[in-house]
Amino acid sequence: MTGELSTLKDPRKSKSLRNDVSLKLYVDLWNKNKCMETAQDIIYYAVTTGCFDLAVNQANFILENKKNISDELLFISKNIVSEDQRVIDVVPDSDLKLHSLKEAVFSEIRKYKMRLRGWPRNSILWIELARLYTILNETDKAHNAVRIALQLDGQNRYVVRSAIRFFLHLSELDDAKGLFDKQESIYSDPWVLAPYVALQDKLGKTNLRIKNVRELLNEIDDAQATELAGSLASLEMDNGSIKNAKKLFKRSMLNPNDNSLAQAAWASSKLGEVTKVSDFHVPYMYEAATRDSLVNEEYEQALRHCMSWMIDEPFSSIPATTGSYVAASFFEKFDCAEQFCQMGLQANPTDKMLLNNYTVVLAKLGRLNDAMDTFRKIREVDKISPMAITILATSGLLSFRRGDIIEGRRKYLESIELAKRMGNIESGAMAAIHYAIEELECGDLPLIEIRQIVETNIKKIEHPNIKHLKDKVVNKINDKPGRLG
Repeated sequence: MTGELSTLKDPRKSKSLRNDVSLKLYVDLWNKNKCMETAQDIIYYAVTTGCFDLAVNQANFILENKKNISDELLFISKNIVSEDQRVIDVVPDSDLKLHSLKEAVFSEIRKYKMRLRGWPRNSILWIELARLYTILNETDKAHNAVRIALQLDGQNRYVVRSAIRFFLHLSELDDAKGLFDKQESIYSDPWVLAPYVALQDKLGKTNLRIKNVRELLNEIDDAQATELAGSLASLEMDNGSIKNAKKLFKRSMLNPNDNSLAQAAWASSKLGEVTKVSDFHVPYMYEAATRDSLVNEEYEQALRHCMSWMIDEPFSSIPATTGSYVAASFFEKFDCAEQFCQMGLQANPTDKMLLNNYTVVLAKLGRLNDAMDTFRKIREVDKISPMAITILATSGLLSFRRGDIIEGRRKYLESIELAKRMGNIESGAMAAIHYAIEELECGDLPLIEIRQIVETNIKKIEHPNIKHLKDKVVNKINDKPGRLG
């Protein structure tokens, strides 16, 4: 839900969990043309985040031009200018807990509910509340919050875009189309037109006025064009126009936001090109922060960033798979890992890696029947692929947990051998680490042989995360009472 808004504040100094929603575009628009609509959007976002110093100029502008504005907006503006924010900023920022992703979401819900007590007609607060309810799969509450937001401000760009994404996520395409039908100038606003193009793709309809879309793309700068170019590129790709798709994706990447960057990264493999997220420095990307923390071996920070990433992108499988991996592997917090998996599977019920991670977590929690049921949901994978290495290792884990040690060993060794044949030393190393853990916890192999498994398969690995996990296993071996077998 980012791109059309951005922040003026240094993210390291920002107070809110949701300061990733970028105000940059609106600030640029404000600098070019000071108008009431832009001032209102910036002020409402300032209230949403509690960062009131973002909107002092806009509040002054509104107070100088009082015609046709609501009493609520007038009152907010007066408070911002006077620095009397006691009523507005009613909730202290919550600190994400490592043990509970759900509690982090509930904490955010409480925060928005408290804000709504002071500002019940703030449409952006309502739409943010809907997003949080969607993460918890509380669809009825999310629906109600979206309906209220639309009733309060059905022409607000941010509200409309967010509502459309909500309806698209639930495959309620008629409701999404109905929102577009109410937009008076859809072909003049790239931020509303972008999801409209995506809807056309889903509906399989051809009543999109492509000429108007292309004219708008030619008239706007790269920052405003990024999501629209990406949406049109996806449509062209689905229609088989690969050349046009590549050209449009390149346009979308000239000044990307987190949405367009994720879209291009998803499409790159299908187009035979590679889009490296790490090559771009897009503000407030929790994904980048997560990966940077992992590289720097700051695992608590990585998990915190990943929680924020999960809350920010509840429909993506990537934060869920990453978060479940970090929580389970580095902290053995399987309850937290389970929450990542459950939330990720709500939007991505057939994602192979998520199902695999959930299988591992359930097995580690001792819920073997649930683990087996989840594992069966994984569709067939290419027998010569990184995923095949992972599936074989997980199959070995399940065998160990069922008490079939011989079969478990066979599966793990098969996984490690497949990784060697494919030249995938990191996947082989991870399989060896998990194999060693299962032997320590469930097997009867002598400790010297378990140590040999680790040392043999993780000799030349430079990846800091794998080295860290190797050290954890070695410490467990050292702490284990001697075992001859």
